[in-house]
Amino acid sequence: MMQMLKQRKKDIEFRSGLHDKSKKQETDTEVLVDKLKRKDARISYLDKEIFNFQNQLKEKDDQIRSIKMRERTTIKDKAANHTQLEQKLVRTECDLKKTKQ
Repeated sequence: MMQMLKQRKKDIEFRSGLHDKSKKQETDTEVLVDKLKRKDARISYLDKEIFNFQNQLKEKDDQIRSIKMRERTTIKDKAANHTQLEQKLVRTECDLKKTKQ
């Protein structure tokens, strides 16, 4: 009988140890799940930031492209104006020569 009681006591202690281990594993699992959720939230936030930065980069590229196009147009307009002024100058010089003769 004493042997059975000792065995029963060992059984209870063993099960208690298992129960404690189980509780610890549960707690550890909850901690890890919480960490995972925080990391997932951080990843989502960083993905949004990356998306926003990519959009800003695209907007800046579009602005630069627009500025370059305006500069090209301005250069072409100035060249056209220069050509027109040269033509007027030549015509005026020709007219001046005709009037002197």
